Amino acid sequence: ASACATLGVGLVEASLLVQEWPLGNPDTAWFVVRYSLQQLFPSVVWVTQDAKLVATAMGLDPHVILRDLSGSTPESANVLLQTQFLSTSRYFFAGFMMLAQMFRAGSVSMHSFSEYEDRIKMGREPPLPFTGGLVIRLC
Repeated sequence: ASACATLGVGLVEASLLVQEWPLGNPDTAWFVVRYSLQQLFPSVVWVTQDAKLVATAMGLDPHVILRDLSGSTPESANVLLQTQFLSTSRYFFAGFMMLAQMFRAGSVSMHSFSEYEDRIKMGREPPLPFTGGLVIRLC
């Protein structure tokens, strides 16, 4: 779910960055999709891939496909503020939900270990085989 939220926010963010509506031009639509995908893993560590870099990697001219992102006009400044808000939302979903998934995985593995230990104590499961080595008993 967190990956879907991160991708969805990336799609909205990319839609704000482009000059024309994504559904009107296939190049723009592919840029929006690729930009969103390029943000998925970097968002976990609070990083954003540059839109100009993504456009250039796709063989597109960033000056043609992207809006003015200089922040020198009111429209450009508003777009930058909106995309920064969306970036922060991506970071939140990706970063904190990734931590939650890691804690969940740890919890599941600890629960599985506890169940296995209980089954060994009740005689339902053999203990793991001894892999060799020397045991010295001092008592």
